[in-house]
Amino acid sequence: MVDGTCIEFINSQKLKRNNTSGACGIYKLKNNKYRASIGFKGKRFDLGTYSNFESALETRREAEELVYQTFIIAYEQWNLKAADLVWFQKNPFIFEVNKVNGKLQIKRS
Repeated sequence: MVDGTCIEFINSQKLKRNNTSGACGIYKLKNNKYRASIGFKGKRFDLGTYSNFESALETRREAEELVYQTFIIAYEQWNLKAADLVWFQKNPFIFEVNKVNGKLQIKRS
């Protein structure tokens, strides 16, 4: 666990048995549209509603790149510097995701 996030889970996401869309974070609505969302550190972020599966999937993949991959890279970079105990004590690992004006934003140390 790193900052409340399990890196192993991010790297090995599997579809749940009750998934009907065929992709993580994409849900088919009763009106035949698709809703995309992504979860991180106990929060769920709505990515929008789309008229077709492909658009929802593209948005979800972009969000995964922004949130999950950026998190992993930021942690790996921080972890290299954290070998220096003085630096480690002065620089806690911070990685937060917020939605501002409809867009995901990352705050990191």
